Parts: sequence; structure tokens; C-alpha cells
Amino acid sequence: MNKVIIIGQIGSIDLKTFDSGKHCLKVSIATNEKYKDKEHTEWHKISVWGKNGETLFEFLEKGQTVLVEGKIQSSVYEKDGNKFRNTEILTDWIKVLGKKENREDPF
Repeated sequence: MNKVIIIGQIGSIDLKTFDSGKHCLKVSIATNEKYKDKEHTEWHKISVWGKNGETLFEFLEKGQTVLVEGKIQSSVYEKDGNKFRNTEILTDWIKVLGKKENREDPF
């Protein structure tokens, strides 16, 4: 089973529109782990395709605490002769846990 659940804070939000007319919401989310005297922040790339991505783009804001449940997908691509590996979480929804004033959760 390929399933991941994270809770973190939104760092960036971008809605991409492709030539085919499809939309993809790209969100970066930071999760933090605290140790005795140290803290580690891990950044996660999140993708929400289609209408759900368009809807969420209107509601999500940088700094909000959110919950994401999805699956991990990796890909390899080449740019300027160098190979790169991309890992992201694909999901259909993002649940806002820390709402900002005058905002409603779309789901």
C-alpha cells in the first residue's frame, strides 16, 4: 500500500495551467521534528490535479496548518544533460486545520 499522511504548514502555493487545459495545484508543506536540542524541517511537494486543485487554490494561504493524505510518486527527468529525481505527494484534497479569519473550508 502506498499511503502517506502529513500535518504541516504551507510554504508556497502555485496553480499551474498546462497547454492541454489541465490544472495542477503545487503546494510546499513544511513538517518539523524536534529532538532534545535540535529541530529538523522537511519540505514536501504536494500536487492536486483538476477541479479540486483549482478550488483549493482559492482557499489555501501561506502559513496555514494543513493535513494531507495521499500517495508518494517519484519520477526521473533530464535537464541540460543531468538526471534529476522528483518525489511528490499526490492527493485529491488538503484539509485546513488552522483556518484564517473569514475563510471557509471548501471540503
